[in-house]
Amino acid sequence: MHRFFDSAVASRHLLRVLAAFPVVLAACGDATEPTRPVPPTTAPSFGRGGSGQLKEERIAFMRMGDNGDWGNVFTMRTDGTDVTQITSTPAEESVPSWSPDYKKLVFIKQTGAQSGTGRVVHVMNADGTNVVQVTQPVANSSDMAPRWSPDGKSIVFGAMRHGNLEIYTVSPNGAALTRVTDHPKPDETPSWSPDSKRILFASYRGTSGYEDIYIMNADGSNVVKLTVGRTNKRHPMMSPDGTKIVYQSESYSQQGGQMGEIRMMNADGTNDVVLVPDIAGADYVGQPTWSRDGKKIAYNYHHLVGQLGSEIRVLDLTTQQTTTLTTVPPSSDYPSWGR
Repeated sequence: MHRFFDSAVASRHLLRVLAAFPVVLAACGDATEPTRPVPPTTAPSFGRGGSGQLKEERIAFMRMGDNGDWGNVFTMRTDGTDVTQITSTPAEESVPSWSPDYKKLVFIKQTGAQSGTGRVVHVMNADGTNVVQVTQPVANSSDMAPRWSPDGKSIVFGAMRHGNLEIYTVSPNGAALTRVTDHPKPDETPSWSPDSKRILFASYRGTSGYEDIYIMNADGSNVVKLTVGRTNKRHPMMSPDGTKIVYQSESYSQQGGQMGEIRMMNADGTNDVVLVPDIAGADYVGQPTWSRDGKKIAYNYHHLVGQLGSEIRVLDLTTQQTTTLTTVPPSSDYPSWGR
């Protein structure tokens, strides 16, 4: 039975497991402990250019509650300092993603009585004000993993609104809700090309039985498969210059342990290489997101042994150095640095 990373019926444990990650480059040889930032001491830098606009580049992420409950949206500076809580309601508020001008965040908010149900798309100012519901709840369905288009005109997300996990787009004001894919196999974790004309996504629609990365026009036409191999691949994201794609690849050991790594390939699927390898099932990595200059990647590192939980790390593609931005507990997931 297939397991979907952003499924509405996914358990809290599964969300944690798929969220975090190790930070070791295959080319680096022996792993070294990544550097850690100093604790936050300053106030958030909101306000310039209008309500909710940021003065500086920041990473948005989801942080779980200290008691393991579904968490809230936070932001921090790209060095891990100035961690700021943006939402604080009892409902689940998760999977944030920046608007292209950094003035707003799109995220998933729980509207149902139970965590993981009735989750729909919302937008808000970057400081948490002016929360607006974008999509309406549908019975037995939840919206998943929204991404704002680089031109600011549309939001793409996954949902089971018609009985199967498909890709949808919607305007930030809630208009023009459009079903982009219509396939009997699940489609999920979409993201945009830099020109907003194409959508990357993960799907089981191939014949291998594994989930692969695909790209299509924004209207759902011209679907092209980019990956092969006996692993499940999801969370693809194209580099700001449109030349590279990073994604999460996962499999299971013969002993049943979960294994995950972050890979990078050319935009046409060639030259697929490992960026952050799995560490013998002891830890798990995934959910990569590009920095806006294309020189770094933020991702989740999940501890499967010892102190369990997820933390956010950054890989510098030039120096091959890694930096830990958050530590456990509490568990932090779904970093968003760019689109």
